[in-house]
Amino acid sequence: MAKRMSVPRAALVLALVVFHVPAARCAGEALFTAQVLQARKTAAAAFARALDPIKVRNAIEMDRADQVRRWLDAGELSADARIPTSSYPEGLPIIALAASAGSPAVARLLIARGADLDAENAVKETALMLACFLNDERGVGGANDEEPDYRVHEGIAHDLVEAGAKLDLAPGHFTAVGYAGYNGHTRLIHYLLDRGALVDGGRDGALTGLMMASMTGRKETARVLLARGADPRLKNPRGRDSLELAEAYEGAELLPMLRCALSLQPGQDFMKVCGHL
Repeated sequence: MAKRMSVPRAALVLALVVFHVPAARCAGEALFTAQVLQARKTAAAAFARALDPIKVRNAIEMDRADQVRRWLDAGELSADARIPTSSYPEGLPIIALAASAGSPAVARLLIARGADLDAENAVKETALMLACFLNDERGVGGANDEEPDYRVHEGIAHDLVEAGAKLDLAPGHFTAVGYAGYNGHTRLIHYLLDRGALVDGGRDGALTGLMMASMTGRKETARVLLARGADPRLKNPRGRDSLELAEAYEGAELLPMLRCALSLQPGQDFMKVCGHL
């Protein structure tokens, strides 16, 4: 027979689930045991059901932090709630919704209220990955196609990283660097790498940032990744390297640079030999 949870431990789990009590106040207890994580998910789902998910989604997408704050303060919404969307009918963490919608005020509020920054949707995407992937609706396309306007999403990505969001997930997952590479978000790639992200994160079953940039023809982004140590010899799960992906998709302009990168001998500097291409 399973041992019944004592009253003090039950109170601890409730405190962790709802009020996010700091670790220092819970000496001797592991904050993120499987039991606590499951309890948080259950509580988050219950909170989300108590409100009309369309109202919640609209408030987040309009960056109505004042309304979201009232729901949080009233206990009607959890910072870890998940709500269904057209793209994610099984439910999207609201921190990820704020990141994808380009809603910085709501994102900062949820960060301050202790949202799980690394919560994943059904396809293993986090809030940071979505912030690194998307362009701003109010300014799609910047000075050129290599550097679209994504300043709002970039700011959210910075907020998430500074708050402790993981830069890389387990092997085989896509990464924030990869998502930034897909849409040519070169500034974000510099930012993530400067803070310790793996330049070839996502290998072993996913696409690296260089593969993503090569597929979508992001030449300057690919150049930056190669200059910072990306390996053009890595292959995707179907056995294609970045050159082959560029050939198969939209990377014709990258082919000379990628061929040069593949020809480099150990110790040769990419920028000195191939950077002009």
